[in-house]
Amino acid sequence: MKVLAILVSLVLPGAGSLIMGQVRVGIAQIVLFAVAVFVSFPLFLAIIGVPVMLVVWIWGLLTVISTPR
Repeated sequence: MKVLAILVSLVLPGAGSLIMGQVRVGIAQIVLFAVAVFVSFPLFLAIIGVPVMLVVWIWGLLTVISTPR
C-alpha cells in the first residue's frame, strides 16, 4: 500500500497522503499544489508558483514516506 501511495504522490502531491489516511494533510497538499499551478500560468508569477509546487511535491513525498504503515 505504501509503494502505491508513493507512486501516486509522484503524480499528484497529496493523493498519496489521502491513501495513507492523512486526509487533512492530503487535502491541504492538493489545494496548495492546485493554487501554485494556477498562479504559475501568468509567466511573471511562475517565479512564485514553481518553487511552491516543488515544496508541496517534496512535502507530499516526505509525508507518505514518514507515515508508519
